Amino acid sequence: MGELCNLESVLLNENKFGGGLSEFLENLRGCNLNKITSLILDGNMFSGQLKDDTFEKFETLSYLSLSQNMLSGPIPASLGKLSSLNTFDIRYNQFNGSLPESFGGMSSLESIDISDNHLEGVVSEIHFANLTNLRYFDACRNSLTLKVSPDWIPPFQLSLLRLPSWRLGPQFPNWLKSLKSIDTLDLSETGIIDVVPNWFWNLSNTCSYLNLSHNQLSGKALDFHNHVGDDPFGSIIYLSSNKFEGPLPRLSSSIKELDLSNKSFSGDISHFLCDEPNDIDGVRNLLRILHLEDNSLSGNIPNCWMYWQSLIFLNLGNNNFTGKIPISMGSLLNLKSLHLRNNSLSGEIPNSLQYCTMLSVFDFGLNMIEGHIPTWIRDSLSDLIVLSFPSNKFSGWIPSQLCRLNQLQILDFSHNKLSGHIPRCFGNLKGMIIKPNSTSPIFYSSSAGTFMENAHVLIKGREDQYNTILTLVTSLDLSDNDLSGQFPKQLTSLHALRSLNLSRNSLKGSIPNQIKDMTVLESFDLSMNRLSGVIPPGLSSLTFLNHLNLSYNNFSDEIPTGTQLQSMENSSFIGNQYLCGLPLSKKCREDEEKTPKDAGDTTEEDNEEEKYWFRLGIAVGFGVGFVGVIGPLLACGFWRRAYFWFFNEYMWYKIEDCFFKVRYMMRN
Repeated sequence: MGELCNLESVLLNENKFGGGLSEFLENLRGCNLNKITSLILDGNMFSGQLKDDTFEKFETLSYLSLSQNMLSGPIPASLGKLSSLNTFDIRYNQFNGSLPESFGGMSSLESIDISDNHLEGVVSEIHFANLTNLRYFDACRNSLTLKVSPDWIPPFQLSLLRLPSWRLGPQFPNWLKSLKSIDTLDLSETGIIDVVPNWFWNLSNTCSYLNLSHNQLSGKALDFHNHVGDDPFGSIIYLSSNKFEGPLPRLSSSIKELDLSNKSFSGDISHFLCDEPNDIDGVRNLLRILHLEDNSLSGNIPNCWMYWQSLIFLNLGNNNFTGKIPISMGSLLNLKSLHLRNNSLSGEIPNSLQYCTMLSVFDFGLNMIEGHIPTWIRDSLSDLIVLSFPSNKFSGWIPSQLCRLNQLQILDFSHNKLSGHIPRCFGNLKGMIIKPNSTSPIFYSSSAGTFMENAHVLIKGREDQYNTILTLVTSLDLSDNDLSGQFPKQLTSLHALRSLNLSRNSLKGSIPNQIKDMTVLESFDLSMNRLSGVIPPGLSSLTFLNHLNLSYNNFSDEIPTGTQLQSMENSSFIGNQYLCGLPLSKKCREDEEKTPKDAGDTTEEDNEEEKYWFRLGIAVGFGVGFVGVIGPLLACGFWRRAYFWFFNEYMWYKIEDCFFKVRYMMRN
């Protein structure tokens, strides 16, 4: 490359170049580097630190991109000498240390992206002193602290500012007031503890992307009814995990994603949803994501969802909603995720929901919904991954039609009033047979890393919320119902199942030894049933099993030996009267017979043998004597007459004579 002296642009991005970047650029030192205006090396494998003079001779360089490498160490201060540089991109590296103050002298800079590094320290007004042309500043996910005077007025007019994970608080930054052209603003997780001033809501009315989540902002949120972002595809507003209160603000049809979760919003939401929104270019509204979880919202869920047919994600969980599920939810034909968990909803599941054919997550847990589980779920919601109805009032049999939900990975009908047998065809649930081939989270948002799908799953006796690894979770929970019949051996075909909970039912029969085929099973709970028989030896071969509960059944004999079962708690096996062996304290009889015998034991055995022969001799003697005396009397009449004459005529007189002699002697 040292002979290519007329180069103006070096574009070597998305390759596999590696080693030290300073050494790599040494190859250009033989030429006049003043001609190079663009140096694009992103997406390679360069590593190590940059020498302070690495870019010293690139005097006309205007575009420098080193993103997505493995560069480390401090950012060279000599970069401040690149007076022509207008784009600087080092995102996704491992740079550390502080931001050089020399950046403040690069007056031509229009775009800076230093996001996703390990930078720390203080950033002050000096760092921005002459950046009058700056329009784009992305420094998210660093540990930097901004310290400027309260009356500081930035010298630039930004259209994009992203500072999540910086330390800006506790006061709300007043310098934002001068940013009249801001379109994308992300100040999430910046430690601001303050009331949001009214001027900010007016300023943000034109933002296409606004993220103030995970702070401690208070006051009342803006009424978004007049929000008009510049993005024709809709605006994104995230205000979750703050301290806003009062009723929900009204919506504009220009908002595409809205997150108002984890706050203190309260009251009815009819005004929020049912004020008919204005059309935009003939489209009723653009809202695709609505997240209102973890508030104090109450009243009935309004029946005006026909206005919001673009929704793909709806979460109203963990509120105080009452009444029935509105029929108009069936008009949400694009809906993929529906969360109504932990409210006080009642009535039955409306049949209109069968038209939401794109649903992949269906969670109505912790409500008071009753009736039978709809059979139309199989035909209409064939893409379901999560079907979760725990802690409701469902009754009747579990429909066998559910067996044809080929994508289903999580099924939870626990804590209901279901009866009948567990469908044997559950052994055909393909989502629990074939190990998942994807480890990626499920995203719904156009903003990367936001709105991952989630599900609450009880595994190992503890309920957790899964999101990043949701696609790896497989669980079948039918606990605390009134299910009866045998333990279906077909369930052992679910080779990818990680959690199986059938506790608190009336199941009978035994555990099939094919349980050994469920090789990834981590949690197995059959407690409080009527199961019997021996615990199959195959259970001890499940190397991933770390939560087991077989308590309060009728299992018998010895617990199979092996590290897997003996390492369980004693409570995993209690309540089985005829069960013995470790980890229970009750020893098996075979164990007692295997203990060494001392001399006392030998003597006791000998005594027992003598008693046996003694008793046998008495029995034989009695038998011989009885037959020897009674036999002839029965067989011979002459002997029989002689026998009775002897007693009547001879023995009787002898006895009588002895009696009178004794009586006479006693008188004298």
